[in-house]
Amino acid sequence: QDMKSEIPIYLQLRNQIVKGIGKGEFEEGELLQRPADGSSFKITSGYTNTEIEKEDIKSVKLLKNGLPKEHFSKTNGSADEKQLLGKFDGAESGKCQMYVWLEQSEVIQIKTKKYTVFMNNKDKDQTTAWYEQLKKAEP
Repeated sequence: QDMKSEIPIYLQLRNQIVKGIGKGEFEEGELLQRPADGSSFKITSGYTNTEIEKEDIKSVKLLKNGLPKEHFSKTNGSADEKQLLGKFDGAESGKCQMYVWLEQSEVIQIKTKKYTVFMNNKDKDQTTAWYEQLKKAEP
C-alpha cells in the first residue's frame, strides 16, 4: 500500500485482493462454516461472503460433471480460467453465488429460496465432506 497515493487505501487493498484471487494466490481455507447453533451456513472466500439460513435451503445436489450447461453472466466478482467467484446470473439458474474452482469436476449446488449457490474445493474429498454436511440440513 502507498499511503501517499491519490488512490484511497481501501481501494488499493481491494485491488490487491482481486489481483491475488485472479492469480490463484489465495486459497479458500475454511470456505464453509457452520455456527455453533447450527441455524445457518456461512460461505466465506476472502472476496465475497454469503450466509444461508438452514430453513432457506430447498435442495442440495452434488453435480458430478461440473456446472450446469448454461450461460452464466458475472454481475459482481471474478471470473477467469481457474475459478468463478462472486455474484452471477444463470440463464436457467437465475441469481447465483459462485465459489467454484473450474479444474474440479464436482460442484455442490445449493438451491435456496432466493438464489442458487455453486461451490467446491480444489480437493475432491473436501467437496464431498461439505456436500455431506449440507445434505444433512436439506429439508
